Amino acid sequence: MKVNFHTHTSYCDGKNTPEEMAKAAIEQGVKVLGLSGHSHTSHDDSYCMSREETEAYAAEIRGLA
Repeated sequence: MKVNFHTHTSYCDGKNTPEEMAKAAIEQGVKVLGLSGHSHTSHDDSYCMSREETEAYAAEIRGLA
């Protein structure tokens, strides 16, 4: 079974939207796709999404599920 547990999107350092990544995974026969964005952290915001972006990201992922 094809799986991918570490996929980034345009919300952080990836190039494609979550929907584009999900569609590509389906087309390639991936059965389990784990989206792993750099969610907000108050410790170091140099590499992560803002709090608002993290909320939008989570909502979009839930909608794609």
